[in-house]
Amino acid sequence: MEENSKDYNVCVKSEMCGGDALGSVILGWVPLVMALAFFGLYPLGSAVLALTFIGGIVMMMVTAVSFAKGSVFGTFVFGPVGIFAMAFPLLNWLPILGLAPPVSGNEAGIFVMIVGLFLGVAGIVTTYMPVRLLTAVAFSASIALTLVGLSNIFPGEMMNYVAGFFLMILAFLSLYLGAALTVNGTTGKMTWPIFLKK
Repeated sequence: MEENSKDYNVCVKSEMCGGDALGSVILGWVPLVMALAFFGLYPLGSAVLALTFIGGIVMMMVTAVSFAKGSVFGTFVFGPVGIFAMAFPLLNWLPILGLAPPVSGNEAGIFVMIVGLFLGVAGIVTTYMPVRLLTAVAFSASIALTLVGLSNIFPGEMMNYVAGFFLMILAFLSLYLGAALTVNGTTGKMTWPIFLKK
């Protein structure tokens, strides 16, 4: 190799449609069905866990699209959330299949709280980004999952209601963000506000 030769790093960005809107909708849909379970409308059973698992797979697809488009934040957030969404149902399914011992409430609670902590870090990262609504989504997700974790460690009806309330807030904010990104992307203008920094 010649002495004057140089190495170059090339980033290839895809022109495919972004997955942020889809990721936001899934991030709202899963907490919505979980919140209704926490409110006691139906048990936190196979239907909710199956939706969470499929939602995790879709999140990983969104992560791949974000990576292909060169979106560092999309890859940073949707990847770990997708892994969590796929792993959480497996905590329940593996013992049923006889592949692992049952998970204790403390173990499940701490697992969920660690994800809540990660989303708190993601919330801090979003403060450097122009979309304020993204910050609200990240911090509400952090609070909601932390409370879900605590409801596993300290089970009780009141704890379930509090966790369900914050899951509903997360669901509303995420679904609105996904809808706003879709409408704004379709119309080509800021039709629905996402609260950009001035």
